[in-house]
Amino acid sequence: MKYILLITSFTLAFCSLIAQPIVKTEQLLKIGEGETFLISESSAGMICSAGELCVTTYNPVSKNFYVYKNGVKNGPYIKNTIAQNMCQADLPPHKYVNNYQEEFDFNEYYEYSNDGKVYIVLNGKKYGPYANVMTLQLSPNKNNFVAIIVNLDMTYTVASSLCNEFNVEGTYSNVSFNNAGTKFLLTVECVSDVNKIINEKMMSLDGKNLSDEEMMKIIQEITDLQDNASADQSMRKSYIYTENGLKLGPFNAESFSGDNPTFLPESGDNWVMIQSHKLFINGIEVKDFGEDYPNTNEFYLSKDGKSYAAWFYDKIILNDGREYGFPVYVNYCNNQLVWLCLENGNQLVKYSVQF
Repeated sequence: MKYILLITSFTLAFCSLIAQPIVKTEQLLKIGEGETFLISESSAGMICSAGELCVTTYNPVSKNFYVYKNGVKNGPYIKNTIAQNMCQADLPPHKYVNNYQEEFDFNEYYEYSNDGKVYIVLNGKKYGPYANVMTLQLSPNKNNFVAIIVNLDMTYTVASSLCNEFNVEGTYSNVSFNNAGTKFLLTVECVSDVNKIINEKMMSLDGKNLSDEEMMKIIQEITDLQDNASADQSMRKSYIYTENGLKLGPFNAESFSGDNPTFLPESGDNWVMIQSHKLFINGIEVKDFGEDYPNTNEFYLSKDGKSYAAWFYDKIILNDGREYGFPVYVNYCNNQLVWLCLENGNQLVKYSVQF
């Protein structure tokens, strides 16, 4: 029985090992002693397709520059001559998550009725009428929209070409679309629990003529509420809404930004969110990075949402736990995640994995 268990355990471990995607390694070149790799002055067309490898380096001691073209070292060049001798192309641009909207003329998409209400007109279709459109956000391809409507009772409603209208709790913060413009994440922000209580208390006093003693008592009550509130009660909270009516949260609003949560350029319909040092994929916590704090601009997620990689200053971590030290460049192309590492101070190594 022991032998059977040992064999079974070994088989499971072996299967788990071979199930990991193979990371391919290729040493590209070896640079001179004491030289540093200049990323912005280098190019590598071979990363995503056939092309040359061109690397510019600098020696801070001699103050000389060198250029390696397909393994052949050229130079030294001094500062005044490096501009015309260094690599002319660029590394494929590092993807950057940016959900901020391009400027556009809102009047192109608004049509007003005689009673002052607003219609949103997009691709020949008319939506509305709405009492007041607070903000309008278009998908990258401008095929769909998300709008925040302010109702007469000062509540907020989401209107979109992708779904039926629904009400939201909180005030508008940000919208992120996927590349296809068929899905969105809407984030809203609410006041903290303790501030909500204080606001309600202050509103209940409206119109009342209070004595100085009564006012001092209320001020003390508010001070006590603030001083005795827990961290959770004092936290500004955010919620996430999706086009299918899902509401997620509350989350710490301090962690949210224009690119968090977000869809990534390579991730299809899957999205990521960072809360402090924790990673969420499609709203589900999948990884606690401990002392490391990932950034959505340096994060990669596969189109099926199963594989990911987090790029930190000193390492890149794959979803299966494998780590590779000090990557100088990371990109996604041709269904592969590719990164370059400068190892042992002078060896430029290319890594790639199906992604």
